[in-house]
Amino acid sequence: KPTLAGWGRIVLGLARSNHLVRAINFSQDGNLVAIARQDGVIELRDSQKDGRIYLKWVSDGYDHEPVLGLAFSPLYGRGADRLATVSRTGIKIWDISQLKKRKYGMFEDKNDDPPKIVSETVFWGDSDDATGGIAYSPDGRLIATTANTGAVMIWDVGEEYGAMASPLVTLSQRKGHITNLTFNPYFKSGESAYQLATVSADNQATKLWELPDLQKLRDLQRLVKNLETREGETDKHH
Repeated sequence: KPTLAGWGRIVLGLARSNHLVRAINFSQDGNLVAIARQDGVIELRDSQKDGRIYLKWVSDGYDHEPVLGLAFSPLYGRGADRLATVSRTGIKIWDISQLKKRKYGMFEDKNDDPPKIVSETVFWGDSDDATGGIAYSPDGRLIATTANTGAVMIWDVGEEYGAMASPLVTLSQRKGHITNLTFNPYFKSGESAYQLATVSADNQATKLWELPDLQKLRDLQRLVKNLETREGETDKHH
């Protein structure tokens, strides 16, 4: 009886470590694979030839905070060589444009100096802890992350100062722990610019969300902040 067993073959072993691997992702051109480990180490490896390390660094040099998820910018190789990582306490976007293949081979333990961080945000308070879901929008202008509250936070990844100080918008559901998410790369609509799919493990719910374009999201964020400021000033006078 014909079966599919044995049809696949391993062409390259990429990682050998005593640490749990939490996430893995390919670059848009398929030439790199990023690996995130439990000890906070991130590896960028050649995925096409010999698996050698291009770059290897500790995301958080102080306490080795585990990296829970990572995503390459969809503009990788087209002038925006960025890798986004998310840990329990924040998001970092790294400039990986200056990659140089290391001479040490596949299993060298030495870490490199971290690449430049071009944008980051810190989650303040336990209620905002990330759960590892992270995705770029198809145009590379937004990042979506999952939180342990069941919310999805949408971030402006513009590299001007303060762009990621707070989410542009937070998508909330009444119940359910969202474990993963992805943007539709082919979505087109007259009124909405983005479509996002989320999945929840505890209530087995899959949902589709639609979002307006970046400028409308920025305007909405500005309006909310202005209303919060006015409410604060009103409270001071009472």
